[in-house]
Amino acid sequence: MADTVSGSGIGYQLAYPLAINQQAIPITVQIDAPAAVVAAVEPHWTVYVTALGAPFVAIVAACIAGYMAWRNVQTARNKLKFDLWEKRMEVYEQLQDVFTIIKYAINEPETMSKVEDHYRIRGKAQWLFDDKVVHFLDRHLRVKAMEFQVMCDRRVIMESNPEDAEFQAAWKLIFEPWKDQIEVLRTEFERLVRDSLKLEH
Repeated sequence: MADTVSGSGIGYQLAYPLAINQQAIPITVQIDAPAAVVAAVEPHWTVYVTALGAPFVAIVAACIAGYMAWRNVQTARNKLKFDLWEKRMEVYEQLQDVFTIIKYAINEPETMSKVEDHYRIRGKAQWLFDDKVVHFLDRHLRVKAMEFQVMCDRRVIMESNPEDAEFQAAWKLIFEPWKDQIEVLRTEFERLVRDSLKLEH
């Protein structure tokens, strides 16, 4: 049997011997097969692309959707962190003002109002800071806020007697330790809130 290629496909020639008068005479029969049939035995590369294309696109789409969802979650989480940081910073700055006013016994209507307002600030702080900060405010700042009025009254008396050296010396003995006490409390307050005021917290 021999293979031949024709215009319409691939042909197969089959030779059969036929005995006539003791001689073998070959008879050839040609069978043509379409080229497409033969080619189907070996799939074209486009078949693989077609078969794998849809799953590949689905996987890529799922990865993109997952990444976008992750980014949305991260964005929302970062926004919550920043909003919390802003609220904490606002309370921190208000309390720093109170410390400054108390430290120098600034006796003015506006400053007195700020000191009295520290109760409201403390109420906000309990939702923004941990229990250590709230306990500190209750135990220390509230006490100093109440003593603040006494210091203001003493300062008024001091300023009314600027020429009395003995009185000024006595006031200095009272006022300087007072300022040191407030500065120690301010330092401790800053230590307690330091971690809470980190933006990545």
